[in-house]
Amino acid sequence: MQAHGTVMKMGLGFDLMLSNDLIDMYGKCGRTGMACAVFDRMPERNVVSWTALMCGYLQNGNAKGSLSLFSKMGLSEIKPNEFTFSINLKASGFVGIAENGMQIHNMCTKSGFEWVTW
Repeated sequence: MQAHGTVMKMGLGFDLMLSNDLIDMYGKCGRTGMACAVFDRMPERNVVSWTALMCGYLQNGNAKGSLSLFSKMGLSEIKPNEFTFSINLKASGFVGIAENGMQIHNMCTKSGFEWVTW
């Protein structure tokens, strides 16, 4: 929170990369409410912004929150990447809804990410 305060005091509160880092940090610290607050105040978001918040939800046991955000992302102009798909395939498994996983897999295939390996 001190780092967040410093970012704000320096006038960098709307910097995309720093905001993404704050979302990631809050998620890893179990403060998904703060991560969501940073996300909600962002004037601009990219795939990292969306995916970092989804990851924070999933890491903190809120698979439904990740899937809900994934659905909202579908209404935005931002397209998911292989990490976004991976997180939400895991979330589908955690909630036990195979149909969600199959829909996400279908989206992966249509987006060209079906054979991505790390």
